[in-house]
Amino acid sequence: MIRKITLSVCLLSLVLVNTTFGKGIQAKYSKKHVGIGIGYVTSHIPLADAELKILLTQLNYDYSFMDPHKNFRTSVETGIIGFWGILPIPQVGANLYIGSEDKDIQAKVGINGFYDISVGGHAGFMIKTGVVIKNRFDVSLFTVPAGSDANSSYAEFLGMESKEEAEANYEKNKAHVIMPYYGLMFTVRL
Repeated sequence: MIRKITLSVCLLSLVLVNTTFGKGIQAKYSKKHVGIGIGYVTSHIPLADAELKILLTQLNYDYSFMDPHKNFRTSVETGIIGFWGILPIPQVGANLYIGSEDKDIQAKVGINGFYDISVGGHAGFMIKTGVVIKNRFDVSLFTVPAGSDANSSYAEFLGMESKEEAEANYEKNKAHVIMPYYGLMFTVRL
């Protein structure tokens, strides 16, 4: 059920963005980019040993302060991360791009901060690195090395575990959100 809702929200967002802003939300090489993405977070590799395994979605806006044809560009980014696919968590950050937008591949490094204002109060900072392919597809690896734990269990809030299971998991892990955690995000620029 939650996956269907997440997919519906992502598709609806894509349709609204495209119909609101017309055929091309951006020029081929632009200072601004809107992206929609999907990813996965884990507390441990290999995944079989991980206590934390979470689906993420993302809707973001990236604005560069420099000419898109320069080989080094900085940008600011803001958006919403869908924790467990649907819980909206605001984020803001900064990125450095290496390689101009007319190149097939650009490197990207960045740092973001986020804070869950809706459910659990989880906050942290994210360090990311990745590549942008054909100025359209962004593939990023990231880590959240530190932050604050949630005040309550997200899995319990979403009905994925009972109150007793949530309490047992908290006693076992000494946290609702295990840090550091690592992730992979695929984003398509619209």
